[in-house]
Amino acid sequence: MPFDRSLTLLDSLLPDGERRTGRHWDDPDDPAELAGLRRDLMDLLSARAAPGGAAGRGLEGTILFYGLPDLSTLDLQSARGLAELRTAVARALAAFEPRLSEPVVAVDGLDRASGGVPGCRLRIDAVMTVDGRRRRVTVRAELDGNRRWTTLDCEVTG
Repeated sequence: MPFDRSLTLLDSLLPDGERRTGRHWDDPDDPAELAGLRRDLMDLLSARAAPGGAAGRGLEGTILFYGLPDLSTLDLQSARGLAELRTAVARALAAFEPRLSEPVVAVDGLDRASGGVPGCRLRIDAVMTVDGRRRRVTVRAELDGNRRWTTLDCEVTG
């Protein structure tokens, strides 16, 4: 069965009656829709994708690649590490979050987060499409020094 691009990857694995998202959405301004987006983005950002060895074998876009790469290897004090995180988030959104299009991902380092280890702030500006209605949304998240997402907020901005 082909992947339904109106569903998140996790919802596409559930029986129809148990899906959390999809074409049945009514209103992109509904707080429940934003809460669902927030929950699904937290799942996506918190999951860890398979190491790069599986790449190039036709498995891209499958559950093996759901999430981000291992964040413990990123140096969030360097421009290169922040750029790698930004690229990884953009790729994950493109592959696994069908509600968001035109994402602009920004990552800013934090000097010291929990445990004295650097963290970062993430901002995603995108267009959320619900039943053909398009709304601009902003997502903000913070990654602590232990590489856990501690906050994630979504709001309609236009």
